[in-house]
Amino acid sequence: LDGHIDSILYGTMICPAPNIVNVNSQKQIKLLSLSDSAIDQIVKSNTGTIPYTIPAGTYKGVDYPVNGIATLCNIIVREDMPDDVAYSIVKTIAENFDRYPTVASAMSLAKKEEMDRDMGVPYHPGALKYYKEQGWIE
Repeated sequence: LDGHIDSILYGTMICPAPNIVNVNSQKQIKLLSLSDSAIDQIVKSNTGTIPYTIPAGTYKGVDYPVNGIATLCNIIVREDMPDDVAYSIVKTIAENFDRYPTVASAMSLAKKEEMDRDMGVPYHPGALKYYKEQGWIE
């Protein structure tokens, strides 16, 4: 290592991430952990992030855990989306929540009861109505 980053890959939804697997199939990779203090600082300043460790062995030749962060999934819609449409979207997601890890393994980190987590942006009134009905928000 010469002290320079050759590449950074961000925005992966699945672990192992196909883009990292692709690079790793051609070259040996080294994944770097974030320090505990960096993780704490990121999580405190970004409500949509959580600490996450990529397990050892997830990628070929990476036989150590890699400490970092994961970003929570959110849906951003136009503010003029009809309330009933936003409500239906949120309700459909909640009612089918247990199916998502079969589509994207990273979704196994998510919890249905945390769908109302404050992401730092206003809730759509339709989503807010559903969250209140579930008792997740007062």
